[in-house]
Amino acid sequence: MKYLILFENYYMNYSIFDIIDNFNAIDIKNFLKANPDKINDQNKFGNTALHIVTQRGQSGLVLELLKNNADPNIKNNNGEIPLMLTKSYSILCDLILYGSKWNVYIDGVFFADSLTPPFNEIIMEFIKENDPIGYKKYLKSKKFNL
Repeated sequence: MKYLILFENYYMNYSIFDIIDNFNAIDIKNFLKANPDKINDQNKFGNTALHIVTQRGQSGLVLELLKNNADPNIKNNNGEIPLMLTKSYSILCDLILYGSKWNVYIDGVFFADSLTPPFNEIIMEFIKENDPIGYKKYLKSKKFNL
């Protein structure tokens, strides 16, 4: 019990942004255990920790935040959700699998802000058809089957 109180007090002095900038993955996990309500905090630009690590391409941290209930659909001050900031195939797939909204055109059809599982399956099928090697590598790395 004494350790838990010290543990919680240690992380009280930090924001989630301090943690992602200055600490390692273990500290991030510990911070989130002690402060689960801070996972979706926004900075002065409206960015959440998920926006920042997505833009940096830190796939391990993106997945850790998503597993701890980071909301992939929070918009920053520019109206961007984290998915709009990624250049990483792996992060793109993780964001989709954890419910990120999409606004996309596929074969001339506009799909807007859909969160339904069938829509995500359509997107994953589209990615599978357009990058089958990357798709298979991604699923194999996550040990995940659709």
